[in-house]
Amino acid sequence: MSPSDAPSQEGKDADETMAEAALFTQFLTEAEDATGLAAYALHRRARLDFIRAYAERTGAEPDEAALTPFMIGEMMASRIDAYRAEAARLIAQQSGAGTSAAPPLPNPKRFLTWGLGEAIAHAQKPLPWRALALRLLVLLAAVVVTALMLRVLVVAP
Repeated sequence: MSPSDAPSQEGKDADETMAEAALFTQFLTEAEDATGLAAYALHRRARLDFIRAYAERTGAEPDEAALTPFMIGEMMASRIDAYRAEAARLIAQQSGAGTSAAPPLPNPKRFLTWGLGEAIAHAQKPLPWRALALRLLVLLAAVVVTALMLRVLVVAP
């Protein structure tokens, strides 16, 4: 590294440190958040694995252009939530509290459940046949509309 590159490298390192610090605060909900700390450790492991795999594939360390898409994915709220969930599971497993408990189901209100949300959330209850019939009718209507659209748009008479 030449003397003229030193200030730009230091600035780049400072920017990277600031970005990592901002990401670190996204993992924590409070100062002594063990789940957040473990989740951040899982993120760091994934980042180091990415860098190692990239170096093995290309023979060089990833530059900023290669690392940016990975970091964008890592900063997504859903990815951070996934790391927190995995960290909570690992902590519970280590403490012996969660070895037999099933992981919680996702919030059914987040997904289109076709009237099956309650049955999905409580799998012990039988599925409601009315909701299944409604779903079947909607899927049948989608097939018919698709066939008609293909006939009109693709197969010209």
